Amino acid sequence: MHLQAIGAPVLGDSVYGKPDPFEIGRPLLHAAELAFTHPTSGEAMQFASEPPADFEAALTAFREQNRSANDFQ
Repeated sequence: MHLQAIGAPVLGDSVYGKPDPFEIGRPLLHAAELAFTHPTSGEAMQFASEPPADFEAALTAFREQNRSANDFQ
């Protein structure tokens, strides 16, 4: 299932999402943390990652746009 099917399209997804107004050129998705059990060893695996700079810039711009829009409501 794609997020579009539940009314939550991903910005930058050229097939199912919405156009990317921030012109990053990729879907605006980021996994801050991933955790799973290793399929062979059974070891618990956990990884964390900060968002890339382009993602942070797009998020900041998005928040600014929404803040400005909400100021007029």
